[in-house]
Amino acid sequence: MARGIDSRLGKALGLVGRHAEVPAFEIVNDAHSRFLSSTSRLITLEYGSNGDAFKNHPLWPLIDRRRSHLAGQLSVLGGDAIGAAALLEEIRQLDEVVDGVAAELNAAGGAE
Repeated sequence: MARGIDSRLGKALGLVGRHAEVPAFEIVNDAHSRFLSSTSRLITLEYGSNGDAFKNHPLWPLIDRRRSHLAGQLSVLGGDAIGAAALLEEIRQLDEVVDGVAAELNAAGGAE
């Protein structure tokens, strides 16, 4: 293992559940990866053929603020696996909101 990489398991950091048996560096990496995936989907929805419907949805301002907040949090995360685990939960919650909006627009014929 490279020097400076935190290979302790999540349980050694006090994490439980899905992060307990995962190395700290992997939890941090997962947070960045999940955010990028979520952002990619948002860009597809925002600038896709039905982007206006998505951007005019009442939840769009909340989604956009949360995306910006998460980007800021990730930019200062460093190697903090505990913080990354919390961000992963926030990203999951944002994805649920986006899923709901996309499903609603899709049912109305207005989302990819």
